[in-house]
Amino acid sequence: MTDVAVSAEPAASAAEADSDHPPAEPRRAAVEHVVPTEVPPEPPGSPADLATARALFAEGVKAFQAGDLATAEAKFSKAYGVAPRAPVLFNLAKVLMMEGKTREACAAYERWWVSLNPPDPSKRSELPSAAQCPNLAALP
Repeated sequence: MTDVAVSAEPAASAAEADSDHPPAEPRRAAVEHVVPTEVPPEPPGSPADLATARALFAEGVKAFQAGDLATAEAKFSKAYGVAPRAPVLFNLAKVLMMEGKTREACAAYERWWVSLNPPDPSKRSELPSAAQCPNLAALP
């Protein structure tokens, strides 16, 4: 069995080698297609931002558990501004709804649903009713 060398460039023919014309442009090797990972990358954020957001989130949870909805809203809102993550947005939406800020809550729930890329049908039960947030009924 003979070994065969494989090249991305074609060999010059005898006619090309003998002519006064420059050789034809070499063929380029096919470009490999990159397969994306199955897990989407985390949104950008420095380690310091993420630590700040986690601390604010924890403070929001404590305020919520203590019944201080105004402080919980402020902490979740600030945490989401530092590092936008779906769980923070969900908690913010829940607090807004409990405070009676229905329009803001519905908008936050809608942003939360869309941020679940792709949306998870098993989490649809966590959304408020269509009577409270009519726009949510039209979400995929």
